[in-house]
Amino acid sequence: MEATKVERWHEQRKIVDVEMARRVAAENKAMQRKNLRRVQSKINQRRYRAEQKCMTEHLYKTVTALNTEVARLEGRLESLRLTIPVSLRTFEPETSVAKEYFHVFCNGYRSDETDPVHKHQHDFLTSVMKQDLVFMGRVGIDKLLDQWSLYSKSFQSVEMVCQGVEVVSFSPNVIIHGSTVLRLHISIATIEMLFPHLRHNELLTTKLVGRELSVVVQHIFEFDRNCKVQRFETHSNLVTALLTLLGPLDTAAALNGIRMSISGEIVASDLD
Repeated sequence: MEATKVERWHEQRKIVDVEMARRVAAENKAMQRKNLRRVQSKINQRRYRAEQKCMTEHLYKTVTALNTEVARLEGRLESLRLTIPVSLRTFEPETSVAKEYFHVFCNGYRSDETDPVHKHQHDFLTSVMKQDLVFMGRVGIDKLLDQWSLYSKSFQSVEMVCQGVEVVSFSPNVIIHGSTVLRLHISIATIEMLFPHLRHNELLTTKLVGRELSVVVQHIFEFDRNCKVQRFETHSNLVTALLTLLGPLDTAAALNGIRMSISGEIVASDLD
């Protein structure tokens, strides 16, 4: 009886030892796999970093070579440009910029930054005009964008129609003259922002609101040697436009306090 119990105990002990051995073997195998994955991961990371380094060095060399080639081609282009007699130059790049400006802003400016047209207009200006553009006595394109924004706020609608583009000078810089007609639809906002002195002149306000003011505007684009606009000027014939719309007496009353200069600048600093 005692012998039987001892035998059973030994058998159970053997089973337990076998199970423990299996568990230890399984754990060792899992640990080996884990260590192998860790080592493989480190190898892969080293290989990836090495490949990235090689790729970065290759891209850097490629970009450097391209920049050198672009500089060489630009120098070659400038040399070729200087060899072309002025009489044979078409000034097509400069005139195209002026025409495209009138096209891009033919319906005024979109102030909403989520509007695709807004992005297109902003991208166009930054691509054809210098960062230190001189406009209305200010430096940078922000002044130009601010003016377009004020026009959009001041009038119910804005339409710019190009009447013609011509080269007026080519030395020392190319200067393009463009003539347009601004068709401005007058609203109550126009009275508030540009004619605040007419707020209580119901008769004259009635004559203005709902009418279209057609203003002839002259534009001057001065380009640098890289065909970018470095100076931009405008001059509007506002007096003639108001005379056509109102007649001499009412025009005098409208002009006496108007918040717009002869350059077409809306004087935002004085707005209430």
